Amino acid sequence: FAKKLLIDIYAFRSVYNDFITRRDVEQFADGQPGPVGSGLGYSLVANSPEEVITRGAGISIEYVLPKNFIASGSFTTDDISDVPDGFRAFFNAPNKRVVLGLSNTGFGPNNRFGANVSWRWQDGFFYENDFTQGDLPGFHTVDAAVNYKLPRIKSMFKIGASNLLNQYYRTAVGNPSIGGLYYLSFAYGVL
Repeated sequence: FAKKLLIDIYAFRSVYNDFITRRDVEQFADGQPGPVGSGLGYSLVANSPEEVITRGAGISIEYVLPKNFIASGSFTTDDISDVPDGFRAFFNAPNKRVVLGLSNTGFGPNNRFGANVSWRWQDGFFYENDFTQGDLPGFHTVDAAVNYKLPRIKSMFKIGASNLLNQYYRTAVGNPSIGGLYYLSFAYGVL
């Protein structure tokens, strides 16, 4: 809109027949059931006998402000339903995610400086794979960077951080925690 506002909206709903899932089974040496966990465990691929439904939606907005500033934000949601009891769908996605950002493509002497900052949040969800399962807590992070352009040699220096505040989080049960990543870069031939 008016070369200043960009809005992107999507929504989906998918209905699956014979949705591919996993089932956990135990085999006992003498053929007689024993206490749970005392037999030999297997994870088998199985199709869901019922329809499984996934749905989601998202909206992102980007607005060009004066003096080369850009404000942006997005919200997305994903969901799965109707997975029968005893079946595992491995739908490892948080229900809600939010990203808010502010950037500037050129300020200072000859607009050679640039900068951006963004805040990301996602809610917790139940995570499952073949080896483990459990609740994964929600988290938020802040990313930021400042760059300086050298137009004469078509290059740019950048200093920045992913997870600037060093808030440890995990993206899967059993994975190591992720902390801050801080960097200094030089890029040639980018302008």
